[in-house]
Amino acid sequence: MEQKKWTEELRLTSAPSTSLEWMVGFFYTDEDNTHSQVVRALDASGTPIPGFDPFAIVGLPNTYKEYAVFGNATWKISEKFHLTGGLRWARNDQTFTQSTAIPLLGLNASGDGESSEEIVTYSVSPQINLSRNSMIYARVASGYKPGGPNVALPGFPATVDAEKVTSYEVGVKASFLDRAVSLDAAVFMLDWTDLQTAAAFAAGINGLVNAGTARSQGVEASLSITPITGLNVGANFAYTDAKCTETTAACTDGDQLPSVPKIAAAMTADYSFAVGSSAEARLGGSVRIVGDRISAVESSALAVPIDGYAALDLNAAVTFNDKWTLRAYARNLTDSEGRITSNVATTNPGFLSTVPLQPRTLGLAIDLSF
Repeated sequence: MEQKKWTEELRLTSAPSTSLEWMVGFFYTDEDNTHSQVVRALDASGTPIPGFDPFAIVGLPNTYKEYAVFGNATWKISEKFHLTGGLRWARNDQTFTQSTAIPLLGLNASGDGESSEEIVTYSVSPQINLSRNSMIYARVASGYKPGGPNVALPGFPATVDAEKVTSYEVGVKASFLDRAVSLDAAVFMLDWTDLQTAAAFAAGINGLVNAGTARSQGVEASLSITPITGLNVGANFAYTDAKCTETTAACTDGDQLPSVPKIAAAMTADYSFAVGSSAEARLGGSVRIVGDRISAVESSALAVPIDGYAALDLNAAVTFNDKWTLRAYARNLTDSEGRITSNVATTNPGFLSTVPLQPRTLGLAIDLSF
């Protein structure tokens, strides 16, 4: 895939105020994308099979333009209560060419098309300031992922509809003990309509389909503690339950959504201290934990389980005269064999494409600030 993209945004913001603050803006993007997918026909040794390779060639070049105007405002009704709201209108226009050639099946489909859509999204967020260092808030917001062209194959829609989502969140932000302890926590729920998900054609070619409705809900929290000067210890945690909520041709009610771990967490520790009169040293480490996932919607032919993993990272640095920094790091020190993603194709005998977690990596670096 090759992409050329031009994006610009213009904003106008009000001066700080104790009663009303606002911002309005304009957004524009222009994209030119070249999509291609080649399905190879190889023998067990990886050698192309004459007369069969390539088995299929798919092309989906397209252009995408989006225009949007947006604005938001915060009404400071009192010191205790603020109300923030926003509105965004957007329009996108797309042109595309679809071509799919599978000589063995006698398939050679192609065609040009275009699509346009307009959509309005919003956000509303009340906030109650309990004190200078603590607040509770709620937020309701909508969003979308544009629809567009699809691969030209029997049984695949020529275009997919925009994916729309409405999110609900209630949370608290607070700090205690002269800001030595900070806590953020929230519960959330996201409702999707026309969820976009991957689907497979028998030749191993993937496309998109709309899979109906889905819901993701859970909790997330982060904690930061500074027990002594220079030392910071932190932790964050998230639990997410993401499933389809409607049975369609692309998804079954209760299916787990792809690439979403139920559990994700991290723990960090960093310590900074002076070395002599002109240098500062820093030591730190973190443990990243990612739970089990699935590669595609649970009932899809593309679904394979992706095991969770834990990775340990360490780092150290010395900065001289606020200018030179010597850094040493170890990423994935225990050499965990986790997988970031896995994708399966339905060709016979089939193959599995995996992006592994970066293996144990040790390094040195020198930074210069000027």
